[in-house]
Amino acid sequence: MFKKNFFSFQNLLNFKINSLALSLVFLLPLFFLPFTASPLFLNKQLFLSIAVFFLFIFWAVKVISFGKFTLDFGKISKAMILFLVVIGISTIFSISRSQSFAVADTPDTFLNILLCGLVYFLSANLFSKREAIEKRGSKDSKESKLPARKFVFGFLASAFVLSIIFLLQAVIRKAIFPLFLTKNFIFNTIGSTEALGIFIGCAFVLLMSLFGNKVIAVKEKADIKSKIIFGLSAITGVIFFASIVLINYWLIWLGVILGIIFVLAQMSKNMGPILTQKEIRQFILPLLILAISLIFVFVRIPTDKIFSYSPEIGLTFKSTVQIGTDTMKISVKNLIIGSGPASFPYQFDLFKPLAINLGAFWQTRFNQGFSVLTTMLSTVGILGVLSVLLLIVTALWQGIRPLFKTKNDDSVEAKLSSVIFTACLYLFFTWFFYPANITLLFLAFLMLGLFVGLEKKGNVKEILFTQSPQKAFGIMMLAVVVMAGAGIGVYKVSQRYAGAVIFADGVNFINSEEPNLENGIKAIVSASNLDQNKDDYLRNLSQAFALQLDELVGNQELSQEDKQKLFQQYISNGESILAEAVRINPKNSENWLQQGSFYQSLEGFGVQGAGQLAFASFQKAYELAPRDPQFPFVLGNMYLVSAKTNSAQIKELENAEEKDQTQIDKLKEAQELLFSQTEEYLLKAIELKRNLVPAFYSLGQFYEFKGDQNLALQAYSIILQLVPEYQDVKARIEALTK
Repeated sequence: MFKKNFFSFQNLLNFKINSLALSLVFLLPLFFLPFTASPLFLNKQLFLSIAVFFLFIFWAVKVISFGKFTLDFGKISKAMILFLVVIGISTIFSISRSQSFAVADTPDTFLNILLCGLVYFLSANLFSKREAIEKRGSKDSKESKLPARKFVFGFLASAFVLSIIFLLQAVIRKAIFPLFLTKNFIFNTIGSTEALGIFIGCAFVLLMSLFGNKVIAVKEKADIKSKIIFGLSAITGVIFFASIVLINYWLIWLGVILGIIFVLAQMSKNMGPILTQKEIRQFILPLLILAISLIFVFVRIPTDKIFSYSPEIGLTFKSTVQIGTDTMKISVKNLIIGSGPASFPYQFDLFKPLAINLGAFWQTRFNQGFSVLTTMLSTVGILGVLSVLLLIVTALWQGIRPLFKTKNDDSVEAKLSSVIFTACLYLFFTWFFYPANITLLFLAFLMLGLFVGLEKKGNVKEILFTQSPQKAFGIMMLAVVVMAGAGIGVYKVSQRYAGAVIFADGVNFINSEEPNLENGIKAIVSASNLDQNKDDYLRNLSQAFALQLDELVGNQELSQEDKQKLFQQYISNGESILAEAVRINPKNSENWLQQGSFYQSLEGFGVQGAGQLAFASFQKAYELAPRDPQFPFVLGNMYLVSAKTNSAQIKELENAEEKDQTQIDKLKEAQELLFSQTEEYLLKAIELKRNLVPAFYSLGQFYEFKGDQNLALQAYSIILQLVPEYQDVKARIEALTK
């Protein structure tokens, strides 16, 4: 039965706020939809954006309705504001502002960090201890009334569902998600298997802290409800630990070790100077978990025989720091505020570690570095790194400080605060060793906000404007701006998501067994109209126009006149689309690469001047990615083709009845330059990637064309060392040695 005053405006508003927030905490880790190319990131971003924006609208309504505005303005909140301001400044001066703000599909855009920052302020103010007391009208400490407790258990419930799904998939070795396109049984809704492990590890550490602080405990005269909660929590802990063991990721174990040590410190602080046998027995479980965790860190336990997965591919700590150092050397601006949020791929292109070129992932472009903090060296500079370190240190001091107090605080709020801080400690620790993940970032900022909301001596600024018309007007105008901004934000994010859905449909049209280029192009055009700063859509659209050209050339039903009109139209469409792509994001080497590839295909159709435009585009891409061997390789091949064409012209002039010696001399002079450039670029490609077989093959062809058989044989011989069964190369060597 509802209470008598349940349907009052205040209670209904609080109910909506709590229900939406709790739904966000429980559902965001589980949320995915199969409508976009990536089933996780954009869908989670959409859900997070809508939930946060609506919560802010409800908050604004609450402020206007009750004539009071309160905001936590303690040390952690000040550090958070500083952090968000620094990220905002870095975005304004980014090398690619639109990508840094929201366009890039990475968790470290300004929009995603801002959303997580808003989650912090919402949880610190709407769900604080102060709010709970005001709702009850008294200062009693019934733990069930604390909103933070609901969110803690909402998070644990979400982690429990994910653990059950993970264990079931590991046992039956089949994907159990409905309506999903992949049949990969290691799929999960957090991201990689390592990310899932970190998420479950956080839940496990938090649960152990709940036990250690006796927030979950069976007392001597406990009722049946408490016993059921304790039993279910114990089973949940076993399931969490089983998942962690199967994943067996070193960072999880280190995080568990750190968390358990803090739990032990909390337990020691809460107990008296003389321990009873019962109290000593309470240390057995956490000490046992600590010992097991240490074993898994130092001994490689072969859990992969039970459950194996492909480890996440990423950059090393050394490589990421080196990229960050090189980025900061470019300019004072980069040193202070970096190249901009989500701009790491562009810095990776510029300062790519050469060792990567020797491996299987030499064509992989990394969106993030080794970890959150090391990536920030490149993206937000020294000021950004210092601001996030200040935030972490401030939070750590606030959380560890109670351990050094002589007087114990046995209140429910203090215990729950210690529990939540344990989760914060674990998550902050992972920022040093793992890249950003939207769910993990959300969780970290949520827990930090809940921790601040439970502080007893929070620095709260309160503005009462019921008796001041000027304050009332100002606050109401601010609330209107917040509501309008939230509405615009929801619209923009939804529009961007709609574009991603339509784009996925367009790609499916083009890549189907019976390609439908017309519908595919229409869909991608619609998607690019909805998200006009998305250069990825434009690149794919240009590829579709190139396919249209191929289809048109092979069409036997159209007249030559119609073909010519359509040919010019498709060329014009492709050129304009790629010109727009390089305009909105000129720092992206992929845009210039696609433009070069498009013009190169036009050169194959005999379009005059296309070769020069292709060369200029590839040259620009090479400037942006000077350590990518494919660009000097492509440029070297283009010079080789030009050299062969030039040689044919020289022979034609020399065989003419009336020789134009001046023109012949010019062509021979140009030929020397073409030879020099061909050799230079091909050798550069080989320097960047010592096992690039196509470059050695082109180099051998070049020397063979030039008439230098010894160098040609050397190039071909190296290919046989790399690929012993290369028959064409064997035939060329045999022909050269006769």
